[in-house]
Amino acid sequence: MSVLQSSEGVYGKEVWKWEHHQGETHPTDPTVRGMRPREFQAYPAMLYRATQKNPWRFDSHLAVDANDQAFQEAQGFVAGGQGAAAERYDAMQQEIAVLAANRNWNDRNMSEKAKAEINEAEQASSRHLAEIPEKPRRGRPRKVE
Repeated sequence: MSVLQSSEGVYGKEVWKWEHHQGETHPTDPTVRGMRPREFQAYPAMLYRATQKNPWRFDSHLAVDANDQAFQEAQGFVAGGQGAAAERYDAMQQEIAVLAANRNWNDRNMSEKAKAEINEAEQASSRHLAEIPEKPRRGRPRKVE
C-alpha cells in the first residue's frame, strides 16, 4: 500500500533534501537546501585495518582529507573496504612467515649461546618472529668509525 507524503511536511522536507543537489532550495521553504553532491567527493573516506582472523576483526577510521588518509595508511589502514584490509592482513602474515623462515635458516650457523637466546624468545611468543629482539648490552658502547 502506497502512502502519499506532502513535500510541505517535516518528513516531506527531509526526503526532498536528500533527493536534490546542493545549492537547490525547497520550493516552499528557502531554509531547506539539497544535500546530494553534484560530483564525486573523495572525502570523508572509511579506512579499515584487520586486527584478527578467524573470526575477522577490523579497526576503522574515517579519513577527512588526503593527509589524514596517507598518515592512517602508514599506520596499516587500507582504503577499499574490509576485503582489501583482509587481503593486506594475509599478505603481511605471509611476509612475516617468510622472514621467520629465513631467520630460522640463518640461525643454524649460530653458537649454542645464541641459539639458547633465540629459543627463549621463541618460547615467549606464540607467533612467528621475523626477528629476535636485541637484548641490551652492559658496558660502554663500541666506537663505530
